[in-house]
Amino acid sequence: MVSPRDALRDASDAQVRLLIEDDHRRAELIEILRAESLIAAESLPPSPVEHPSGVLIGAGRLFPRGDRSLVSMLKEHIGPDCKLVIVVERLARRDVRRAIHEGVDGLVLWSQVRTTLAPTIRAVLAGQLVLPREHGANLEPPRLSVREKQVLSLVVMGMSNREIATQLYIGETTVKTHLSSAFRKLDVESRGEAARVISDPSEGLGTGILSITE
Repeated sequence: MVSPRDALRDASDAQVRLLIEDDHRRAELIEILRAESLIAAESLPPSPVEHPSGVLIGAGRLFPRGDRSLVSMLKEHIGPDCKLVIVVERLARRDVRRAIHEGVDGLVLWSQVRTTLAPTIRAVLAGQLVLPREHGANLEPPRLSVREKQVLSLVVMGMSNREIATQLYIGETTVKTHLSSAFRKLDVESRGEAARVISDPSEGLGTGILSITE
């Protein structure tokens, strides 16, 4: 078994490849990698089976609307022993959980790329999952109040605001207030989206988020 220390020492020997369409962005990353003695190759082998262990670096929106995720698309280009690092402009709470669920090994923000890309590559080669420091808390499910959980449970059941108000003996305005707060915590914009996020295993939440233990 390779120790983390050995993996860090051998990082410069691993193949680091780029799959980035933007010429300017690609040139910027190559400059960074060369300065850190991490050699970047821009071509990919024809088959994932032939791809050596190493790191593939991609960039772009993690989850384009209406399209497949960037993570799943890039995973098609690598074998099981290759790590995946993606550089993004911004990250939302849901993006972090979904990207990890789909198998990303490291996420880097463009605003921090010059200081964090090389350490991220070395860390993922050592078997670590690497996220921007400020997004570590996004791995945790959002903290919903008891009332927010009650309201969302009824939303998932398909109840209207009026029906929820009647069920919980509160006003419709109060229901809307709780929904607004819950939507913000879940990073969603509608009742349907909230129900889908709660019910979709790939979101990393599960219906357990609505369990009331307080």
